[in-house]
Amino acid sequence: MTPITTTRSWQVILVNGSELNFDTKDLVEFIKSRRFLSSLFIVYVILVATDPQVFTVRLSFFDRGLFWVFSIGVYVIQLLLGMWVFREVLARVGINRFYLPALSIPVLFSTTVLSLEFGCLVFGTETLGGNATLNAPMLLTAIFASQCFEFLIANWVFAEHLRESQSEGVTAEKKEQLVTSNGSIDVSQLLYLEAREHYVNIVQVDGSMTVRSTLTALTNQLPDNSGFQIHRSIWVAKAAIDRGALKFGSREIKTLDGRRFSVARSRQKGFDEWCESHFE
Repeated sequence: MTPITTTRSWQVILVNGSELNFDTKDLVEFIKSRRFLSSLFIVYVILVATDPQVFTVRLSFFDRGLFWVFSIGVYVIQLLLGMWVFREVLARVGINRFYLPALSIPVLFSTTVLSLEFGCLVFGTETLGGNATLNAPMLLTAIFASQCFEFLIANWVFAEHLRESQSEGVTAEKKEQLVTSNGSIDVSQLLYLEAREHYVNIVQVDGSMTVRSTLTALTNQLPDNSGFQIHRSIWVAKAAIDRGALKFGSREIKTLDGRRFSVARSRQKGFDEWCESHFE
């Protein structure tokens, strides 16, 4: 898998050598997402489906489910706490990255011991097959569970979440500025754009400028909710429209600076729908 190379506050190397770079905010948003919960459910289904024989013979389906819910919860909590401790400790000695398996393997065995002790406490030692901490089938199942979790969460789901969030961030950042041959303009300062042959007059709150460009080249940079192209040569910013003078189905709009523009017949329906979506 191609690593995400943007420098972030967390730098984690996975078992296959790829690297994840992310902020604490990215991690928190992922944990709160449906994608994370769906991944945990998939892990849960895999664990229940691959239960060792001692589970399927001696425990009910409900008891097995309870055991694995506890195990997954313990593993996630320990892993997140361990990641935070690793980062803080290593940062003190000038190391800004760590190898995830160096943490996940100890967490795995810790989770195994805690989960089996929990199982012995709830279901009885004899039910789980004797000495919990030395039960080979349990340890093998726990190792398999750990690999499933790391593959689904780190290598696949979280990495994809980061790519999407970073891509959205880059797109949003680009759309905050209207880039022209005369420099960048804050989108929030725009009133309207008016095309004149090979030039476009850009009217802003505090002035105007004329640039050599096409109206399409400029409006393609703008988010849909920032305004609407009411004519092949006119784009008007949402913030510039006088809402008090705006009437549904009207072929004319008025801007806050007093200008009046006609809405092209072919764009009337689209403009009305846009107004319904963006004006409450």
